[in-house]
This record gives sequence, structure tokens and C-alpha cells, in this order.
Amino acid sequence: MRIFFTILFYGGCYLLPAAAQPKTMISVTDIPAEQKIVVTINGQLFTQLLYADTLSKPVLFPILAADGLPITRGFPLAPRPDDPTDFPQHLGMWMNYEKVNGIDFWNNASAIPREKRHLYGLIKTKQILQVSSGESGTLEYAADWIN
Repeated sequence: MRIFFTILFYGGCYLLPAAAQPKTMISVTDIPAEQKIVVTINGQLFTQLLYADTLSKPVLFPILAADGLPITRGFPLAPRPDDPTDFPQHLGMWMNYEKVNGIDFWNNASAIPREKRHLYGLIKTKQILQVSSGESGTLEYAADWIN
């Protein structure tokens, strides 16, 4: 099954008159050699879409607040002190479902017993369809959901 996702990034909404609003510039940059897309807002990292073959699904990681503090935990990709180490499938933010045609695409943890792995699927990025930058940013990609 192939699924297309479009993620739109907006610089935010302000309650100021239009003439007084500062311009927010969003940069969406594909780095194919590292299998990631970097999203910055006014030059500051906001998130990255990681789609490496070693991951069981593409994820947004890390996700940073406006003040630069991470709102996603580091484990398992970049553990930080006092990070919980349970639920290795909870990394960053991702889009998937637990059951699609009887296959579980949500869990995808490395701790799944070998005899049950046929019940779990992988989400692999097939193609980056579009990236655009400006006052808003767009990232569109196609992914294959496979078992």
C-alpha cells in the first residue's frame, strides 16, 4: 500500500495588524545523503523528518519549542539524562495506525518476538515528492506500508 503525506509548516499566527507582523521564514531542506529533511524557522531548528532505512517508520525528531527546548524525549535516538527507556516505538512524532488489514504499523518495536514479527509492518519512505520554503513550508512524501 502506498500512502502520500503532506505536512505543512506555518510560522504562526499573530494578533498584530498585518503591517506590524514580522516575516517568518520557514526553510524545508532535503538532505538525501543523510535520509532526512530539516525544517527551520527563522534559521532555528524546529524539526527533522528522519526516514533512514534503519527506522521502522519515518519520524519527526526532535521537535523543538520556540525557545529551543525539545518537546520530544531523546530515547531511543538521542537519550538524555532521566529519559524514560520504555516504549522504544515512541520516538518523535509519526503518522500511522495500529491495525491496517490486520497488520500492526504502530508498535514496530525491536523487542517483538521473531515468531510474531509477521503481524507487524514497516513504513518506508519511497520518494520525497515536494519540499518548499518561504513564509510557509511544505513537505510531501510517498511511503510504502509493508509487512
